[in-house]
Amino acid sequence: MMADSVLLDVPLVPDVDQDGELGPADVGVISDHELKDCRLLITRRSVEGIEIGGEPGGLLKLGCSFQASHGTRFEWARVVLTVDRPEGATFVDVAPAVKLDDRAVKFTVDVEGKLKVEYAGLESGISSKTTTEFDIYYCSVHGTGAGTAKGRWEFEENPKRRDGLGKEQPLFVTLRATGPVRGNVSVYAKIVREGAAGVLDGMRYLVVGADQHHAPLTFDIPRPKPIELESSAK
Repeated sequence: MMADSVLLDVPLVPDVDQDGELGPADVGVISDHELKDCRLLITRRSVEGIEIGGEPGGLLKLGCSFQASHGTRFEWARVVLTVDRPEGATFVDVAPAVKLDDRAVKFTVDVEGKLKVEYAGLESGISSKTTTEFDIYYCSVHGTGAGTAKGRWEFEENPKRRDGLGKEQPLFVTLRATGPVRGNVSVYAKIVREGAAGVLDGMRYLVVGADQHHAPLTFDIPRPKPIELESSAK
């Protein structure tokens, strides 16, 4: 299992297309200067070669962090990870696929590459070859894209706490590919600023890249380790 590595660390910039559609409203527009420190950080937390249906593949865990500028918070975001190399590579599964609460969870992967969730303290009876440590989701995260080359996650703050997208959120994918994997990440995020008495007084939509609205992302998946069979002397 490979060590942690930063895969993407890029600024988030105002979406000029969306700015042009904003009309008169009670909520003001956050200035470009106030947003200069907003960034997206994606970190490879672990990657492992696994067998998927008898074929080589991989299990990848990512850490996704939205870093807001002072006085603002991210209220909602959508991240899309598209894989275009190797040709024909697709995600077998994407997680989390259901909205989770603040309980600690871990994901297990079966022999077909499907990811399943277990809650801390519960016996689910799931048997798998590969497991991860327990994680906690501090905001709502919902992933889709199984069976396609696009993994999509939507993040939404807790409406009661209204504390943004919180700490780093763990994302998981399994895919039928080994070796170098190349793709890109696109982001569409809503950032807000509160005024007196918690009243929303500013908002803006941010993206990655002012032109193409995506950034390249690459990682490597090792081939699964061969299973060592014990030999007995005759």
